Amino acid sequence: MIADDLSFTDIGCYGSPNARTPNIDRLASQGVRFAHCYNAIAMCVPTRNMLYTGLFPARTGSYRNHTHSYPGTVSMVHYFDQLGYRVGLSGKVHVGPRASFPFEAVPGLTTETLSATDDYTLDGIKGFMTRDSRQPFFLVTSFIQPHMPWTMGDRTPFDPGKLTLPPHWADTPQTRAAYVRYLAEVSFLDRQVGDVLAAVDDAGLRESTIVIFLSEQGAQFPGAKWTCWDQGLHAGALIRWPGVVKPGSVSRALIQYVDFVPTLLDIVRRQGSRAAPSAEYDLDKLHLDGRSFINVLFGKTDEHGKYAYGIHNNHPEGPAYPIRSVRTKDFSYIRNLLPEERYVIKFMQLDPKQPYYPSWVKAAEQDNPRAAAAIRRNEFRPAEELYDLRNDPWEMNNLANSPEHQTILKELRQALDEWMTQQHDTGAAMDVPLEMAK
Repeated sequence: MIADDLSFTDIGCYGSPNARTPNIDRLASQGVRFAHCYNAIAMCVPTRNMLYTGLFPARTGSYRNHTHSYPGTVSMVHYFDQLGYRVGLSGKVHVGPRASFPFEAVPGLTTETLSATDDYTLDGIKGFMTRDSRQPFFLVTSFIQPHMPWTMGDRTPFDPGKLTLPPHWADTPQTRAAYVRYLAEVSFLDRQVGDVLAAVDDAGLRESTIVIFLSEQGAQFPGAKWTCWDQGLHAGALIRWPGVVKPGSVSRALIQYVDFVPTLLDIVRRQGSRAAPSAEYDLDKLHLDGRSFINVLFGKTDEHGKYAYGIHNNHPEGPAYPIRSVRTKDFSYIRNLLPEERYVIKFMQLDPKQPYYPSWVKAAEQDNPRAAAAIRRNEFRPAEELYDLRNDPWEMNNLANSPEHQTILKELRQALDEWMTQQHDTGAAMDVPLEMAK
């Protein structure tokens, strides 16, 4: 199960003071909650291309939004089909080309991201799960919530004046009104999650089915989606595996989205496949960017990766503004490759339908210090940023020039350089208009 533009801090089990997510929270109590799961790019299309392939964006070719992977890219659909699984997807697709992601289309969830309504049904999902008891299935339920335009869900439980806003936002009535609409849609998503879980139970599949929930990336608010800040790349991740994963546990292992394909293939390999032995995979020979974290699920270790990486190319969402990042559990390092430019993206336009960011601009012009700081943080960024995530989880205090932090700064600089080289990432040259890239 994958959400659409859901900040992990807006989930109850991750400590949200605002959200109402009882079904997602219940799932967390039945499995493991990962405290350090990271996406590598906070945009919908590249995220899904990466998640389904086990490859970082520079290797899939989908390193700008609304772009396909390279022709010939192999995904988990091929891997699991060859292992004898039916592989289906219900809801938002947002990957391509079709030959690289030949999911069976499962009717039920809404496919149109910007739909103002969502008349979903579970009939197709139930049918897919129960169609053939002799053949295992792999089903992706890909929700469109809480992606804008934030039209679904009951807003009445959320009092705008009582919401706790992130400290890096400007506090304006327009911002609070937008946050109410978003939180209502988070609740609508939670209801859908509960309905899908109930369908698994009703089919008698609970004890034999691994359930994964991912929040995808940060919400479409400033400082989250389309950034390499923690609110953009840090994801909520829950896994329920009855009889294996300890219910209600929390893992501090650092995992990335590219780790899910090798982990799931490792599970099938160790648990046995109904396909011929020739279909089993040597994970090393697949040359994936991710690594299996199956031993974390088995409870044998609470360590996995040392670093999590990030990439952002601004086109087609705005003018060129390439960003790269690397983080540990405790520190995040961000490199803005064109710091002399102004960061501009869609939500910053003076759109009367989405007036919250223009309200920040107006408040800043009226000498509101919090609004002015928020505008500076978003639009005018230094060449390097370094944050102590233990003491500064909202990344408000840049330590890149701090003498006491030069050792960790140098370590993360080197780690990022090595990753970019390994990925053949040419940096700013990748952030070009799509028409120029064709």
